[in-house]
Amino acid sequence: MSPRQAAGRARQVIGQYGRVLNSEDPGDASGAQVIGIMGSGAANLNPAVVTMTIEASEWGSRLVIRGAAKEGLIKQRAGAKAATRVAVAIAPEVADPQAG
Repeated sequence: MSPRQAAGRARQVIGQYGRVLNSEDPGDASGAQVIGIMGSGAANLNPAVVTMTIEASEWGSRLVIRGAAKEGLIKQRAGAKAATRVAVAIAPEVADPQAG
């Protein structure tokens, strides 16, 4: 899909799990970002920031998904879990290693 379509899908998925923080339309510009915040970790109580960078590629778009969350004494890997959840929702056959 084009970078514009990928950004729309990214906003849709992040909105499904949390809240989109930036709402500008990136257009077809390379390096556009969609940033959101969502719950992750134990019972989804730890807020995680998910940043998706969208770049044009010869196949349409390339997405780089990064999750970050503050960790306490017990490491929950909330940022990684949030990024994985978004990646699986966007492209389950690519992001889920169990899908084959």
